[in-house]
Amino acid sequence: MSFRILVTGSSGFIGSAVSTALAAAGHSVRAASRRPSKLPTQYQIEWVELPNLENEVDWEPLVAGMDIVVHLAALAH
Repeated sequence: MSFRILVTGSSGFIGSAVSTALAAAGHSVRAASRRPSKLPTQYQIEWVELPNLENEVDWEPLVAGMDIVVHLAALAH
């Protein structure tokens, strides 16, 4: 079974590995981060811009159509 999965924080060390592994397993991945990441191009990974988490975020456009959300984004430093 294939799922549509949103991964926030996809440009980070863990987020990029999770996004790639999920896509390699056949899932449809929407990778959300503040900047485009260097995810492998052999997989169909959709990138979307993640708004700054210091402000209020409208999550509806990001989660629309997703079956699962893996939330790895965080305020760091």
